[in-house]
Amino acid sequence: MMIKKRNQQFMAVWVLIVLVLASCSSKDENMASKSSEGGSSSTSMKRESAKEDKQPAADQGRKMIYTSEIIISVQNIKKARSEVEQLTKKMGGYIVESEFLSEEEGQNGGYLKIRIPKEDFLVFTKKAGELSSGSPHEIINGRDVTEEYTDLEARLKAKRIVRNRLESFMKNAVKTEDLLAISKELSGVQEQIEKIQGRINYLENQSDFSTVTVHFDVKNIGTKNNKELNTWGKSKTLFKETWNRLVHTISYLIIALIGLSPVIILFVAIGGAWLYL
Repeated sequence: MMIKKRNQQFMAVWVLIVLVLASCSSKDENMASKSSEGGSSSTSMKRESAKEDKQPAADQGRKMIYTSEIIISVQNIKKARSEVEQLTKKMGGYIVESEFLSEEEGQNGGYLKIRIPKEDFLVFTKKAGELSSGSPHEIINGRDVTEEYTDLEARLKAKRIVRNRLESFMKNAVKTEDLLAISKELSGVQEQIEKIQGRINYLENQSDFSTVTVHFDVKNIGTKNNKELNTWGKSKTLFKETWNRLVHTISYLIIALIGLSPVIILFVAIGGAWLYL
């Protein structure tokens, strides 16, 4: 009987140990699954943050007009201009204005005014700045026109409703006076609609395409070249000034001789008569 009781106690203890181990293993699995979920969630959060870094600034859903001025220092203006034009074409932009000075007497420089899609605005500005031999000078401005755009859309909607009502009144009008009055009112409303629509189109174009003005600065081409250009330019200037002064002196003497010819003839005659006597 004692042996049988001991066996039963031993079996009970063994079952208890097995249950404790099973519960511990299940807890470890739960912790592992939670940690794996936490790791995956942190990974997904990192991916989402990376995506957010690639997204534009917090102006999504708003009408923003961006403009920028960038000054780059270059050694070869023709090469830099060609690279900027190729970059503009690659990013779907276009040139609206350009001006470049002549290369006479060391004068050189110019600018390009470019329209770039808004989503590539910052990328274009950065790549254009990388063409500078030194640190580029950049000025970026942004103007929020969301409120104006929303107001224009509401006004346009209201004017269109008025136009539709006037058109329906015109169809039902019988008297000539009523037709003339409605036609005049309809013409005024249509003119207002066209003005509002024109302003909306302008804001959409300005917000969809940003304006970038790239200035090319070539003052620092090289000390030796600048000295040579300055020396040659000064020599040409001095020669021109000397020649102009000489021509001016000769012309002044000729004018003086012609203008004073009566007096000179008189003195010559008096002198000849005095010598004769």
